[in-house]
Amino acid sequence: MPLALRRRITVRILFAAVAICGGLAAAIASLIPSSSAQAQTGGCSVQSLKGNYLGDISGTSSAGPVAAQAQLTFDGNGNGTGTVVLMPGGLPRIPDTVKYTLASDCTGTLAATRSNGSTASYAIVLSMSGTRLDLLRTDAGSVVTGTLNHE
Repeated sequence: MPLALRRRITVRILFAAVAICGGLAAAIASLIPSSSAQAQTGGCSVQSLKGNYLGDISGTSSAGPVAAQAQLTFDGNGNGTGTVVLMPGGLPRIPDTVKYTLASDCTGTLAATRSNGSTASYAIVLSMSGTRLDLLRTDAGSVVTGTLNHE
């Protein structure tokens, strides 16, 4: 067989092998769900946020610097209660009534109404495992964030 013919056959076999491998890789990749696909199909709902979460909140509000420790308890139905201990000095303890929403992509909103009548609004993100809740205060004049962990 002439050398030129062998080279053409070898190149065609090589292209065929690459095409088959690429097709197999695409087929395998389509079987593995991405985290965003999990969030869209079986991700979060208000029922995903249930139980006790503890952590720190800090930043700056319109009243000045904020440092606090928080314990929030969620009922899995969009409601909760909480206690926030503000620093310095650990006083006062402010009980909160909490209302929250949670979309299938594990993002949502949280409104905490304090016993003194003031309300703090947050954007929230729940980890897919439900073990971590990140908060970002959305009220004008506030740059406050927090991370709470499931107890």
